[in-house]
Parts: sequence; C-alpha cells; structure tokens
Amino acid sequence: VAVKTLERFGHHVTVAQNGKEALEQVGKATFDVILMDGQMPIMDGLEATGLIRAGEVESKRRLPIIAMTAHAMKGDRERFIASGMDDYIAKPIDPDRLMEMLDKWGRRASAKAPTKDLPRESEAEHAEPGDAVPMDLKNALARACGDKAFLEEMIHHFVGDISEQLEKLGRILDTGDATGLAREAHTLKGSAATLGAGRIASVALQLELTGKSEDLSAGKRLLSELATEMARLTEYVKRPDWLEVS
Repeated sequence: VAVKTLERFGHHVTVAQNGKEALEQVGKATFDVILMDGQMPIMDGLEATGLIRAGEVESKRRLPIIAMTAHAMKGDRERFIASGMDDYIAKPIDPDRLMEMLDKWGRRASAKAPTKDLPRESEAEHAEPGDAVPMDLKNALARACGDKAFLEEMIHHFVGDISEQLEKLGRILDTGDATGLAREAHTLKGSAATLGAGRIASVALQLELTGKSEDLSAGKRLLSELATEMARLTEYVKRPDWLEVS
C-alpha cells in the first residue's frame, strides 16, 4: 500500500525485504528518504539504521530515515530516535500524512495525485471483535488512494493467505515461541489495519501483547477469535457488492 501511494505521487520506490537488503541498497544507490520497518527478518530496522548511520560518519551526509510501525507502543519513538532514525509514521498509512512526512524530511516529487479526505481515526480500528461489518471500507479505499481495483487485489491476496497465517500462528503457539508470536501477530496487525479490517487487527494486537508478555495462556483462545474474524471477512468479501461504498 505504501509503495502504491508513493508511486501515485510520482516517487520512485526501491523495496528491500529486510534490513540487510536495505543496507545493501544504500551502498549501491542514492536515496532521498528511507521508510524503515521496525520488525523484519534477518536484520531489523533498528540494527539496519545503526549500521547506516555508522557508515555516514566519514561522508558527513545524513540520509533521512523514517520508521514505519503499526500501532506504536509506549517508548517506541524513543527507541527509534536512539537507533538513529529521524521520525516515525504509524500504520495503517494515511496518504496525506505520508506526503507531509516526505515534505518534512525529503524532496517531494512534482507530480501530485488527488486524494480524498481521510478520517484520522476509523471506527473499525477501535471496534470490538464480533461487530456486524468486518471492515471499514471507506477508510481502506482512502488508503488505497481511491483505487478500487488495487484494494480488491490487496484484500483478496490477504484472505487468500488466511489459512497459512492461522496454521503458522498455531505452530508458533504449540512450540511456545513468544517472540515469534509477537513478530507474526505484529505483521498481521499492520496488514489488517491497512485494509480496514479492524476486528482482525484488534485480536492480532492482543496476540502481539501476549507474545511480548511471554504469557501464552490466552494464546489459543485469541487464535480461535482470530479465526472467527478472518472467516467473517472472507465471507464478507465474497459478496458481489462488497466494494460499493455507501
């Protein structure tokens, strides 16, 4: 979603799958801004940022690095800044906020795509599991810059991975891997929130906190709730009229 948004505003985007790849890309090309995820495999965003900053000592050029994180926790901003990052933006991504951040830290491309007003807070992002409608379509569409085809592609990709995601979380719980649970739930939370699936994001957040607390006693119950909410979303997007925003 972030890549699609940036490209619609005329930016050229290079994607790195993890911190190690980001470090390699910085060594190969010149960039105006890095949008750095905090939790990544192989090398996380904090470590990658520290290594990038270490390599800048002699060049005296500081490349702006902006953290991108889902539902920032207390103390996260301090950790990001301490690692050498300049700022952070929370997921789900608000296109207007993203452009404001690039205005602040980098050079914005001259091309400008029209965007609709985006609510700062979504009812779906704060909704409790079990509510009737499993996603905030207006907000999701706004984050997709009004591109219904792109939103449909993203949501069907998301629901297509649901079985695999649930199985993976189940295996992690069976092995008692609290760190792995927090990492996978964090990723799921960000994806769900970006797509307006606030009920799924809510349960994923609880799973993430369960992993961070290292008390997995509620894990199976939360996984069952997650499966229920994912099934609701899957059924919802099977409706022929689900993309019609009232």
